[in-house]
Amino acid sequence: MSKINQYRVFVSIVENGSFSSAAKELLVSPSSISKKLSLLEETLKVKLINRSTHSISVTSQGETFYRKVKDILDRIETAEAVIKDNNTSPRGKLTISLPPILLRTPLMTLLKDFTERYPDIHFHLIVSDHYIDLIEKNVDFAFRLGELDDSRLTAVTLEKLKLSYYASPAYLSLHDDIQFSALFKKNHIIMPSSMSNSGLTKLIGLTGQKNMSDAYEYHSTNDTNSLIEMAVASMGVVMAPDITVKSNVTNGTLQSIFPKRRLPKLPVNLIFHNNEFLAENMSIFKEYIKGNFADAMK
Repeated sequence: MSKINQYRVFVSIVENGSFSSAAKELLVSPSSISKKLSLLEETLKVKLINRSTHSISVTSQGETFYRKVKDILDRIETAEAVIKDNNTSPRGKLTISLPPILLRTPLMTLLKDFTERYPDIHFHLIVSDHYIDLIEKNVDFAFRLGELDDSRLTAVTLEKLKLSYYASPAYLSLHDDIQFSALFKKNHIIMPSSMSNSGLTKLIGLTGQKNMSDAYEYHSTNDTNSLIEMAVASMGVVMAPDITVKSNVTNGTLQSIFPKRRLPKLPVNLIFHNNEFLAENMSIFKEYIKGNFADAMK
């Protein structure tokens, strides 16, 4: 028999003042209550309660034992309540890594809506184009653009964003005769510095060049958000996901060029640990993003 059950019987007898009342509270028979108390006293080798035909009284040792056991049972009850509350109300911190350019999308609105739905879950956002090691840095999720190259992680493709070429009206007024064939020369294009030679060649559909620096002349930056800001500042042409420059097109600071030139769509992946079982708050976040990201990007 569990000692905790014996303690509960003893506390109920003391607080109710009789075996019969304790039996009613615990939904057992009075004889069962008497037997459990006797077993407890036998284990402790101490008389806890004096019995008579019509009444009971707690011994001095029983009083001391009652106070200690009552405290233990209260702590157990509190611990159980905390666990039950955690199960009904997901909580805790989620550490999320994302590139700066996604700040230009409705992702922040999605995160805000999530916190309203689950107010006990809070975020720590790491905004950087640097690929953080999720396992080493204890990051729960990462939003990454492009393909996954780490087999230790799991990737869910949330959406594939349409890419287009954009430039400012001021830049185009100075280069009104710009041709696509000259786009990657004379510093017309603005590129992420992380773009590899093969990646750039594949992206723009040019081949036969052995060295990118010999083939192309371009501005670059290590910050994806700055790509768009450089284009707004009339420094050149940028390839950007349409959703990230929507406000710029609306306010006239950027406009689309070469609309017939098709670019491959850019995958947005949600990356997380390759675990069979995710913590509840992680599982809820993953399903929420999977179910809402694509619609939010439209």
